[in-house]
Amino acid sequence: MRLPFTYKKLVAWAGSQTVGEAEMLVNKGAVLEANYEPPFIKGSILYNNRSFATSMKILKDGNVESMCPCRLNV
Repeated sequence: MRLPFTYKKLVAWAGSQTVGEAEMLVNKGAVLEANYEPPFIKGSILYNNRSFATSMKILKDGNVESMCPCRLNV
């Protein structure tokens, strides 16, 4: 399946620091799940020995709505 977004778009949505942190989680094997179920990107990570679920919705205008329950989601 071809994804409707690029690495460049991920950086535009989240910022280079956040994408870099995500890459570190991937490299550490902390990403437990990652799925694209249009229009949602969903996944879970292992953080402090706990599973942490998150998702975002790709909006029709090309932006995203974060559905992350983390403290950084404002």
